[in-house]
This record gives sequence, C-alpha cells and structure tokens, in this order.
Amino acid sequence: MSSAPSSWTIRAKPRFGRDLKRLAKDLYKSKGQREKFKAFVEGIYDLLEQAGPFHPKLDAKLIRLGSGQLPQGRQLFKLYLRPPETRGESGEMRIIALACPSLRTVELLMAYTHADYAKQPSDQEILARMREEEPSP
Repeated sequence: MSSAPSSWTIRAKPRFGRDLKRLAKDLYKSKGQREKFKAFVEGIYDLLEQAGPFHPKLDAKLIRLGSGQLPQGRQLFKLYLRPPETRGESGEMRIIALACPSLRTVELLMAYTHADYAKQPSDQEILARMREEEPSP
C-alpha cells in the first residue's frame, strides 16, 4: 500500500507579506498584472507544500550565513524566481526561506528583487527576519 508523502507546513514571517505587497506594487501597474502575480505566488506556496524547497520546479540553492547562526537542524535557502511579465535582472525575484527537513516546515523570511539586492540581504537582515515574531492578538 502506498500513501502520498505528507505535505510541508509553510509559514510566513510578518514582514514577508509586506514584501509581496511592495513587489506587486513596484513590478506591476495594472490590477490584472497584480492578479497574475498573486496566482504566481500561490503556485510557489503549492510547490513548497508538496516538497518544501526541494521541489524540482523550484530553483532553490542552499545558502550559508557568514556568522553560522542558524538554529540546529535548519537550512537556509534562496529561491530564484521569475514572476510573470517581468524582464531583465531587475525583475528577478528571490525568496529567502528557512527550512527544517525533519519537521517538514518552511518559514518564508524575505521576498525581494535583484534590483533591491544585487546579491542578497546582509546576514544581519536575514537574522532579524528569523527572529521576527507574530504580533500578539
């Protein structure tokens, strides 16, 4: 008897949603384009739920922090993405995500374009996002 592998749990840090709203506003002028971007992001969530950052359709690379301050059992990934209707390096989107393969969880930390950061955010910025807590109700 074969069963489908259990899915991954995806959580987004509080500022991740704001990153996506800013990108939609910066990259797209029309409501229709923003709707395509929203569908694109939902597709990324679906792929992450299926196989975490290891999904073959995701171009994810393992990255290291110079300070080596990752929590035990966690891996940091950068996903290289091309949103719809964008051109050139400035439209290339990146997502920094913290994965725990043993717990099958992914925390989405940051979303940005190549225009925001030519390489990637500093270790300090990434660590600050990792420490971000959900707001109290």
